[in-house]
Amino acid sequence: MIAASPSGSTHPELLVCAQNECYTQPLPCHAVAGPDTVITIGGSTFLQVGGPTVPDLDAFVGKQQSDVERQIQRFLDRHPTVSSHTTGLIIIDIEDPHPKDFHEYPVRVQDQIIDAFISRAVAARAMFPKARLGFYGTLVPDARGRADDKTYLARKRSLVRAGCQGMFDSVDCLIPVTYPRFGPIDRSWQTYEAYTRLAITGSRSLRTSDGGTLPVTPIVTYSVANGNSKHHEDLLLDLETSRPLHETLGVQFTVMLEEHVSTAVFWVGENSDLLTRLPNPNARTVSQHVCGLSPTSHPAAHGRAVAAGRRDR
Repeated sequence: MIAASPSGSTHPELLVCAQNECYTQPLPCHAVAGPDTVITIGGSTFLQVGGPTVPDLDAFVGKQQSDVERQIQRFLDRHPTVSSHTTGLIIIDIEDPHPKDFHEYPVRVQDQIIDAFISRAVAARAMFPKARLGFYGTLVPDARGRADDKTYLARKRSLVRAGCQGMFDSVDCLIPVTYPRFGPIDRSWQTYEAYTRLAITGSRSLRTSDGGTLPVTPIVTYSVANGNSKHHEDLLLDLETSRPLHETLGVQFTVMLEEHVSTAVFWVGENSDLLTRLPNPNARTVSQHVCGLSPTSHPAAHGRAVAAGRRDR
């Protein structure tokens, strides 16, 4: 079971997530990582468009469950530190086609894509029988938190429909993208509260085919991710404001607690404390970002969840 927020915490339990490998660096706070915590596995392993033998959408929807299972086994063969017996959360990172774009396809094609996602989830369940599963990007809110934004509403409608058709029947949680979107010189700097709340409340409209609900596990990161922002790819700790973490992640975690979210994923990409994916003139680290808002700082139980807890309502 995924860990719950420690008693008295100012934010949900944070699961630190690398890409195609587990994050195993020490963390001097309540955040947790390790082989049975969380991992994001890239879309090529699930035969997304652009992956092996998948040149286009027709090839994507034409793949069988057995094709996906064989590709997952190839991934496991090449990544011996990732176990098929993991009990952690596996994020199925299919980004082409991306769940946020379902609404852009004709209904007939949407149905084919939904069926293809279902087969990927069933394949993942067969290959990782003890794991918790979730699709990346269910859903992506309007960056300014506008609940009446036409694109956001179209995204949500298409994913509600996908849920009714069984897309979420073989996964265990929903993973809305709540990456930081703005910095202090952007006009929309003050929208973190609305944006984060919309990601959570909107995701709760998504259901399984029998009307069941799933926990919401938002995903955040250490930098601004928005090509329209003047701060795109700036590290949060380098934003020119007095308390950059409190004004970004701090606002987001407060909303998550208010919305009774018990767990969030902190995506860091690679298994390294020093951040190397983006320009980093000040030698910022993962632990500085992950632990910077922690009310206490002490060695976490490395590689495992610190407590079993309540599920997101």
